[in-house]
Amino acid sequence: MRWAPFAMLLAGVATGLSPHGPGQTSMRPPRPPRRHASAAATGGVNGPAVELSSSAAAVADALATAPGEVPGAGDPGPHDNPGPRTLISMVCSDVDGTLLRRDHSLSARTARAVTEVLDRGMPFAACTGRGRAGAYAALGEVGDRLRAAEAPGVFLNGGLVYAPGGALIRELLVPEEVTACVAAFSRARGCTLVAFSGDALLCEEENQWTDLFKLFKDPPAEAQARPWSEIAQGRPLHKLILLAEAAHLDALRPDLAQLVNGRAEVTKAVPEMLEVLPLGGSKGAGVDALLKHMGVDPAQVLALGDAENDVGMLELAGTSVAMGNACALATKAATHPWPKSNDQDGAASAIEALLLNSPAPSSVQACGYWVCLQEAG
Repeated sequence: MRWAPFAMLLAGVATGLSPHGPGQTSMRPPRPPRRHASAAATGGVNGPAVELSSSAAAVADALATAPGEVPGAGDPGPHDNPGPRTLISMVCSDVDGTLLRRDHSLSARTARAVTEVLDRGMPFAACTGRGRAGAYAALGEVGDRLRAAEAPGVFLNGGLVYAPGGALIRELLVPEEVTACVAAFSRARGCTLVAFSGDALLCEEENQWTDLFKLFKDPPAEAQARPWSEIAQGRPLHKLILLAEAAHLDALRPDLAQLVNGRAEVTKAVPEMLEVLPLGGSKGAGVDALLKHMGVDPAQVLALGDAENDVGMLELAGTSVAMGNACALATKAATHPWPKSNDQDGAASAIEALLLNSPAPSSVQACGYWVCLQEAG
């Protein structure tokens, strides 16, 4: 495969030496000092290598762009006061709260930004707590393109990871005994329990809480009309979700975490949903598995997110953006806390400022790219 040779070549062109030395096993690569307005650079693992340098003024210009406005002449084009440089060869983005607005819609500006990334030949991976079908449905035409291209992606918070070409490379399942105890806990605490089995959403019976998934454009919940002990035996379950008022879930979360300690993970992406994942399951671990499979250096990844379940991914990526609406944990984890929210096209403005408004690739980078393709066959 040509992913690994090209990623290695990009790292060599940019720094002369890969940041991962022999024997290094840390999930998170060495990172430059944290910066709020800084440089980034781009290069596609299957597209032109592009180097980007940024400045505080350029990023400020990007943030000043009005919601829905497409930057044009005079908008960020990081050519003045260049800062540090790095290469970006892939984009990994959360969906809800990041690409999508609060009304679960994708703005035209964000759709254009993602489309331009894809047009440049750069991998764009949706990395989400959703199932793949629901995520792509919510992204509309962008999701249709990702589906048709069999794009890489991380779904169900790392429970299912797909490589370029659509091959499933990672799958984690919730053990039956964990499902049984969580079901009993959920019932005793007055919550509604649902589970994802691949793209299918399962529940004992439909109610106002399961109707929430219709807003997210997920497949409709399938009422099983039987206890969870039987549901868990009949189908593989990739994650469980307890649904209730946000304050109620916050109050019971410590008890749930203690109940599944050492057997499962607990995380949150939406206030009214508390998720139970297989042990070792997280969005960050899923992205790490995907990058290793593709041979992409995490230092060359641009990641975007907003919620607690995005923290591992934001910490892993060399360049990471937390939306203006992000929770405190995500903001702390990001290299670029972004003032614009998802309702202000924050993801689009970040992609434009850090990735798309870049100078043409240098002759050295262009040469290295073509040499790599020839050597990779």
